[in-house]
Amino acid sequence: MTLGSWTKSQPTVSSGDGYWWVAHQDFDNLLEEEFSAPPMLIGTAPPDGTDDDLDYYLEAGTLTRTEEAMFNGKVAGLTHEFIRDGEVDPVVDGEDEPAEIDPVEPSPA
Repeated sequence: MTLGSWTKSQPTVSSGDGYWWVAHQDFDNLLEEEFSAPPMLIGTAPPDGTDDDLDYYLEAGTLTRTEEAMFNGKVAGLTHEFIRDGEVDPVVDGEDEPAEIDPVEPSPA
């Protein structure tokens, strides 16, 4: 079932400078799990067709130890909500749902 189609390129991160900041225990030995809490993203995506704009909210959630073990650390908890502009009820929402994380490859220098 398709609910509509929207595209948002380069969404703004809710930090003061627009960057996703990650705290590291050891800057010389970065760990994948340090990147498992995505930053909060709030904004509006324009439709790809004739639909209304889509307001979105995504924020890091929490996972149970069972969920962490099931996915071998390759997931983040994600709380999200997508609402058509001018409506009250979300098209899609979820709280603390596992979201798979693809490995991030460093950019070539």
